[in-house]
Amino acid sequence: MMEILQKDKEILQKDKEILNKEREKNNLPAPVNFDKSRITPEHITKLLPLLQLPFEENAIVRRERDDFVSKGVPLSMQLMRVFEVFGADHIRFEHDVVEKDIVKREGKSDMHYYKVYVKLSIGNWTIYNEDNCKPSSTFVSYYEVEGIGYGGHTSLGTAEKNAVANGKKECLKNMGVLAYLYVEGEYSGEGNSDIDDVGVITPAHTYPVTKIVLKDKPIINENAVIFLKGRALDSSTNSEIEIIIYKENPQMKEEHQKMIDNLKQYKSLLVAGRELQVEYMEGNVARPQYIIRKLIFTNKK
Repeated sequence: MMEILQKDKEILQKDKEILNKEREKNNLPAPVNFDKSRITPEHITKLLPLLQLPFEENAIVRRERDDFVSKGVPLSMQLMRVFEVFGADHIRFEHDVVEKDIVKREGKSDMHYYKVYVKLSIGNWTIYNEDNCKPSSTFVSYYEVEGIGYGGHTSLGTAEKNAVANGKKECLKNMGVLAYLYVEGEYSGEGNSDIDDVGVITPAHTYPVTKIVLKDKPIINENAVIFLKGRALDSSTNSEIEIIIYKENPQMKEEHQKMIDNLKQYKSLLVAGRELQVEYMEGNVARPQYIIRKLIFTNKK
């Protein structure tokens, strides 16, 4: 056990060195150097790219499973990077339970399932006195990102805990953490937290192609890491899926940029009922998700 702890300590130290090197290169502040210990919107904008730096090789966990290999970085190490970049005092997580269910199983323990909305905020705590001179505080946020988490377990508390952990993973994914793994292959940061805390990546050789039908108008954010996010129906399986298109794909830059430009030009056609042909990678294991690599309008009328 001590060997594992020592290894993790060395990995975290190496990650600090990676971040410090990038800070020095770009003249970026560490949290201890924030003026009056206050983070500003300008700080956040300049520091966000640090989250997207590749982790050192020893931080990546690999597991062989049948005909594919899981690959990723534990959530705890992803969070430590966020704290190292912005300072733990400037980070706030909140979550709301939006759905919960219980499934009775004959001869087995009941299964509890949760769906939660998680919000990660970056900002400052402000201390003040109320009218009765009682000390109080509030968190002033300059940056927010949200994620949806799903989790299940025979224990009610663990089911919610898993859902919250998965929501945190999606928050970090939406900030660009591990983006370089997403585009290398099929990555997921949303496995059940008590089983798999690292994600899934399959061999990057041949990708499936299918036709999908949009269930509603997807959300497009031209300035975010995730360019497009929406819901669709896979025509071949008649199953509902989440679709994601990242703003960048370093593995196929020119081709990917052409797809993004095409989507910008014809985004008015992206409405409920629109059929598209897509090449995709399967995303997270918590719910069906397609990470789109290529997209073709079957018609533009």
